[in-house]
Amino acid sequence: MAQFTQPQNQERDLQAIMEGYEGKVRHRYWLAEAFQKDAIQNSWDARFSSKGKDWSFTLFLISETREHPPILGFLDTGTHGLTGTIPKDEKTAIKALSKKTREEREKERLPYFLSSNWSNKPKSAIGSRGRGKMIFIGANKNKAVYFDSLRSDDNQYVFGRIFLDKDKAIKVEIDSGDIAKKKREEIFENAIPHLLDSGTRVLLFNPRREIIEAITNGEMERLIQHTWWEILSKYNAKIKLEIDGTSKFVPLSPFLPVEKIEIKESENSGKIEFEKNPALRIKNISLCYLGDKDIPEYYKGLAVQVQGMMVERLAIDNLIAEPIGSKIYGAVTFDEYLEERMAECEGPEHCDIIWTRSPANQIRNKLKYIIRKFAEKYKLIEESKQHVSKEQRGVEIVAQNELNTLAKTLNLTGTATGRRIRRGKERSSVEQLRLSIADFKTPYENGRVDRGQSVKGTYVTPINEYSTSLKVLVKTHIFSQKNGKVIKHIEKELKIPEEQIKVGWSEIKIDKSFEHGGYTFRAEMRSLEDKKISEKLSYEKGELVYHPVSRTFYVEEDPPEKGFFRIENRANNDRRKFIWIEEGDKEYILCYNSSHPTIKSILKVKEWKELLRTLLFKEGSYFAYGIRLTEDKVLIEEGKKPLIFTKEEIENNDFQSLLQQVAFCRSSYLWEYDK
Repeated sequence: MAQFTQPQNQERDLQAIMEGYEGKVRHRYWLAEAFQKDAIQNSWDARFSSKGKDWSFTLFLISETREHPPILGFLDTGTHGLTGTIPKDEKTAIKALSKKTREEREKERLPYFLSSNWSNKPKSAIGSRGRGKMIFIGANKNKAVYFDSLRSDDNQYVFGRIFLDKDKAIKVEIDSGDIAKKKREEIFENAIPHLLDSGTRVLLFNPRREIIEAITNGEMERLIQHTWWEILSKYNAKIKLEIDGTSKFVPLSPFLPVEKIEIKESENSGKIEFEKNPALRIKNISLCYLGDKDIPEYYKGLAVQVQGMMVERLAIDNLIAEPIGSKIYGAVTFDEYLEERMAECEGPEHCDIIWTRSPANQIRNKLKYIIRKFAEKYKLIEESKQHVSKEQRGVEIVAQNELNTLAKTLNLTGTATGRRIRRGKERSSVEQLRLSIADFKTPYENGRVDRGQSVKGTYVTPINEYSTSLKVLVKTHIFSQKNGKVIKHIEKELKIPEEQIKVGWSEIKIDKSFEHGGYTFRAEMRSLEDKKISEKLSYEKGELVYHPVSRTFYVEEDPPEKGFFRIENRANNDRRKFIWIEEGDKEYILCYNSSHPTIKSILKVKEWKELLRTLLFKEGSYFAYGIRLTEDKVLIEEGKKPLIFTKEEIENNDFQSLLQQVAFCRSSYLWEYDK
């Protein structure tokens, strides 16, 4: 019996990978963006210091001469270099790639660099699919890259080449020691100097014209700025561009973080914890409204940051279905655990996030809610919840309850839910340094308070159970949920645990200055110094120490019913809007436009209550089944069984077929509902 490895046309594989990058980046300098992303990301991952101390990266271009064509390359220092086994053949390489433990594999940097579709990074790391080398090969007209490295583990020097040969296969050549030095000198002569420090260098003869153009016209600098703004700002990362020996450090981004603009209309959310999955924490959502000023193309949208790199820019217009994307920009960052989970949702080119996966889908819903609230605050969206009569509100509540019954039948999970991650019985480090809001109390258990009554315990107590003290700023305020107006505000600088005092008000009397509606008491705590609290916990000056805590109360009205859906009237003159859905903080909001002619005509007839209730429920049921379809798709991607829609139905990309399946499922439910 004959047995052999299946022949592969790796030239086609290379072409497919390049087309994949081009399709994701979608601008003229897509190759330059992909090249710098992969190069810097690989280098940053190989750094000695977690904060990038002594790390540097240089992207250089040597112009064409009589002796050689143009040379493009990059070099890093403060990194491990290409450590591990120096393979003699394919078997040696595969043996190194197949080591059992993660610790062993992480040391095998050279075998992984030489391989295709292998990576020594954990699945939760960006660039964990090993595609970076292919973009380097594809960026060269000759489909070849040279590399050399001074290794930190044994101080050995290696030099080699990865190239596409005439048999359409990717081949590798490698030497070490004096032979490697001699090879490099023969090929590059005096154009490339010796390496003096541990690190890695990659070299391309005859790079493609568009990369040379991006370096010489300043576009590459702008690409690096907007991709790596976080490590440039946070760690003062040293990234240089060099042309024929003249070098320049890439400056800090002029637009991120948003505080750089010094515009009043900007906000930072601080840490956001998901109520039903507290292990997932957004570190910060920063947003800025530039008014009449233009946002540069590379900064439009919301930068999604994973491990220091901008992976994707989410279009604001697509998030909230409003034409305001040219007015708002910003960034979202994640705590370490959520960052690892988001890296698992990253596309193969690490140029996008697959938002249908969990927990990315939950993050997207939260972003929609936060951005909409920001847009409403600065009146970029004029529509808001309209006050309705008691009778009309009663109809809304009946339809809302019917929709929530359907949501329970469909086992919908909501906008802020997920599986809780158990991490042992002991309290986390975050909880040992926290804000306590234990004494908050309203006259009625549901949070209602009437004029003449009081809300008690509207204060927080900062608690520090560590032996190390910390200077903090504690802010508390009360604001109206209707318009965001701050009713009361107080802040204090404290040293805790020495000054463990109450910040806020022992009692708030509700008088005529409080209009009817919902109010929120909110508090946050920020560090006033750079301080290491414990071996695993440290804070920078200005950093949020503990995610904001809040309580709500309702003046002269009962709080809204809790459930998967909430119904609101949003009267406006936007012809696109009849009945639609928005993501709330903890539920979906089914919005209806009472200014729409169809609804206006219903409200004029004698039977308006029954007609409006039926309309809201039946239209809402479409959205309920649509959400179930999305959640079933997530279950399938996680290798689990869907609840309603089959794998075959969901994987059919034909929109008409999917819509028909939603209609069929909905019809079956309505058959029983209308009996």
